[in-house]
Amino acid sequence: MAVGDKQAAAQLIGPGYRTHYYDDLGCAIEHLKADPSLAGWKLYMIDPVPGLDAEKWVPADSLRYEEGHHTPMGHGFVPSVSGSLGFGDVQKKIFDKGQN
Repeated sequence: MAVGDKQAAAQLIGPGYRTHYYDDLGCAIEHLKADPSLAGWKLYMIDPVPGLDAEKWVPADSLRYEEGHHTPMGHGFVPSVSGSLGFGDVQKKIFDKGQN
């Protein structure tokens, strides 16, 4: 999958380093919930902290998030050093939105 907005991009990594790429964190979270065969897969985002490695993938649950951003699929969550939301908060908001 081509990823246009790296700030919102996510990847799931499973057994044998099989990888699924997403252009929006919300899509990856929805896929994890909908597909029981993905249990145990790990979700990663690009680290928002600038450094030598401009595309360092880190565990999504280790990051903070901001909402209200324009993202490819409209979920609106991006990792941010100053974000007020934890990963669990983002999951809950996406799950709650999906039930409306």
